[in-house]
Amino acid sequence: MFGIDSSTSDIVTIVSVGNEMKAKIFNAEDPDNEDVDKVSDIITFPGLNVKHGEKYHVSTVYVKSKKISFNEGLNSPPNGPEFADMKVSGKGS
Repeated sequence: MFGIDSSTSDIVTIVSVGNEMKAKIFNAEDPDNEDVDKVSDIITFPGLNVKHGEKYHVSTVYVKSKKISFNEGLNSPPNGPEFADMKVSGKGS
């Protein structure tokens, strides 16, 4: 996620693959996150065999604004992570 600023508030990221779903919460108002404008969430599914071409979905809910962003992608052939970029505000790079 990028473009995080002082108005961002809580962000809930939900990832689903097949019948599995996981979520993480990022609190931009936490003092430990002051001056953070980019965040990388790592969400893993240990033991899940994701086949080449299988769809994954990434939803991001911005609690304060009630805005929802949605990305979907296809699992690529090489083993390794998949990435989904989510722009949080009009700011950031």
